[in-house]
Amino acid sequence: MTTRQRVRSVVGGSLATVIVTALGFFDDWTVGPIVIALAAVLPALATFAITAVVYGFVQYGASLWLVRGWDEWMKSDDGRRFAARLQKRRQGRITSRAVQWITHGSIWWFVVGSVILATVDVVAILQLTSAESVPRPRIMVSAAVYGTWCAALWTAAGYGIGKGISLA
Repeated sequence: MTTRQRVRSVVGGSLATVIVTALGFFDDWTVGPIVIALAAVLPALATFAITAVVYGFVQYGASLWLVRGWDEWMKSDDGRRFAARLQKRRQGRITSRAVQWITHGSIWWFVVGSVILATVDVVAILQLTSAESVPRPRIMVSAAVYGTWCAALWTAAGYGIGKGISLA
């Protein structure tokens, strides 16, 4: 492997790590404000539809990347920090129940858990608790549910803010 290929691999891996971490833990602070601002000035239905589709695909893509590079990534400092954060979240009052639903529940409880936790979190929890790789249909369901939930929440907030501003 040439130096250029190594640099490209490190930069690509670091960028993907930042994206996955932002989606898993900070999406309310990164993606949410953008959608809220758009929903305040654009038609709410269009904002919702576009956000649900795009954000669902982003969550799905980030989750596939996580599954593909899981073993290597968990050996890195970023992976160890992610695992520690995830372990802390797993012990929370609400998230501990979501983890139980994701790992041991029916598809219904899996969906409910997917509303509470981002798809990359769901995938990471499943990767940590199982020796097998997460099935793609489960990743698709989680991404669709979480993308739709976030789109609805953020669009509603932006729509309300936009209406409030227009009435003021």
